[in-house]
Amino acid sequence: MQRLKSLSVLKRWKCSNSHCLYTTSAAQRELNHFQDEVLVEGRAFSRAAILNRPSQLNAITTSMAGRLQRLYESWEDNSQIGFVTMKGSGRAFSSGGDMVTIYRLLQEGKDAECKEFFRTLYQFIYLVGTYLKPNLTIMDGITMGGGAGIAVPGMFRIATDKTVFATPEVQMGFHPDSGASFYLSRLPGYLGEFLALTGEKLNGAELVACGLATHYSLNAKLSWIEERLGQLMTDDPSVISDSLAQYGDLITVDRHSVLHKIDRIDKYFCHDTVEEIVEALTEGESHDDLCSTALKRLKEASPLSLKITLQSIREGRFQPLDQCLAREYRTSLHCISKEVSGDFSEGIRARLVDKDFAPKLTILDGITMGGGAGIAVPGMFRIATDKTVFATPEVQMGFHPDSGASFYLSRLPGYLGEFLALTGEKLNGAELVACGLATHYSLNAKLSWIEERLGQLMTDDPSVISDSLAQYGDLITVDRHSVLHKIDRIDKYFCHDTVEEIVEALTEGESHDDLCSTALKRLKEASPLSLKITLQSIREGRFQPLDQCLAREYRTSLHCISKEVSGDFSEWDTPSLKAVSKDMVDCYFAPLPTSEPELNLPTALREPFM
Repeated sequence: MQRLKSLSVLKRWKCSNSHCLYTTSAAQRELNHFQDEVLVEGRAFSRAAILNRPSQLNAITTSMAGRLQRLYESWEDNSQIGFVTMKGSGRAFSSGGDMVTIYRLLQEGKDAECKEFFRTLYQFIYLVGTYLKPNLTIMDGITMGGGAGIAVPGMFRIATDKTVFATPEVQMGFHPDSGASFYLSRLPGYLGEFLALTGEKLNGAELVACGLATHYSLNAKLSWIEERLGQLMTDDPSVISDSLAQYGDLITVDRHSVLHKIDRIDKYFCHDTVEEIVEALTEGESHDDLCSTALKRLKEASPLSLKITLQSIREGRFQPLDQCLAREYRTSLHCISKEVSGDFSEGIRARLVDKDFAPKLTILDGITMGGGAGIAVPGMFRIATDKTVFATPEVQMGFHPDSGASFYLSRLPGYLGEFLALTGEKLNGAELVACGLATHYSLNAKLSWIEERLGQLMTDDPSVISDSLAQYGDLITVDRHSVLHKIDRIDKYFCHDTVEEIVEALTEGESHDDLCSTALKRLKEASPLSLKITLQSIREGRFQPLDQCLAREYRTSLHCISKEVSGDFSEWDTPSLKAVSKDMVDCYFAPLPTSEPELNLPTALREPFM
């Protein structure tokens, strides 16, 4: 019996010890993970903290901010360390706080963890801003939001030719935080208000010129700078500054820079309210491109965020760093609480999680028809190639051109939209660009170069993307036999109010115009009912926005598949145009039955690019 008891105790000890070992191992892995997110580089008389989440552009998490706080505090107390450096790994210093994680925590109801993030981050920023030893930040690559917040308060801020700075929070329904109301409010004139409200980007040279960075160096020289810093045995700021200057480069601010427009920025952004700023920009829009660009940015932002941000910058002008951070902390907690508005959660979802507003490119290589064209054409950039074949052949199938076709076809030159919709005529890539359905043209053989170039871009600026596409673009030549050279004749035949009148006009011209005979052949192959529905759809679409066109097409599509009036979609049962009455056509545009919900689109949140 005693032996059995001993074995039982031994078994329990082994199980307990095994669980302990497992728990310790899991905790160690988690600890290693957190440590891997902020690496430490030891030098003779200094230390470097390296933000190490390159795939997330070094977005800052609670654990990263906490580890930075502990490291900086320990280094400050260590007499064997003269100065500290912070830098990022990969193509970014830091894109800011990890807002995607914050969004997910909010969705899970973990508000306390979100509050802990802001508290930990702001505490570290204050530590950097009041650090007792020289501290350097290498702002190489993307430096935005909270990333700028942990960089700008430092003693030395090194910008490079790869630096991209911005405070884009208003576009996400948030406010420029992490000390932004302190450092932006101290920029020349009303530049801080301009940057905060528009999210305008600055490059490395501009950062030095306006005072947000203290030194400038080419990215290629950073290894020399770090090697030199690693050799220093000093805590004297002047010695460190002289060492940085040895590898510095002269800065030249581009003549198109916003810094050359300070007087105009002051004129528009000096006003007391956002409404007055918008009014001033609107008045100047006709003669000043700065106004149109700024207005576009303001319209993309949350109106509530704009007003909060302007007040924050104005108050920050008269407050020290600690008061600015305390006020921003209160504002941030109110934002995530959704007490007044849910703009923050919706903005993060749209901009960072689902990326609703990111510039969209579609490569229309090969067959692009019907619904395929529908998902391609509304995008911002549409790249056609020498292999592209476009068409809307639905009338030959007893259906109607849908998926937004009544929107984009109705906006083509003259009556080309009616011609394409009723005949199902094909267009090639060059023709798509010429008529506006595509924005760029490239040979199929160059697509791999284009995709490689796009993969290297670190921007959401449409103009930069467009310029990159243009670099690999090709000149288009529309074939002399193209239907685009027959627009006048197409307008003559397809301008009429009914399909019968169009057929009559084509019949009259058939003897002397081959366009007519080809078009008539196509119309005879199509469903008569579909032809009439399609013509009315294109004509109505000319005066409707995209959402109304899609809602109407949705009703028509549901009526088509219901076979309430005709079974043409499955198999034609309307043999001639004469057999199709106006009442039959109107049924396809009628409201849906009460049991069938209408198409609901988020029109308050989104606008089409076309």
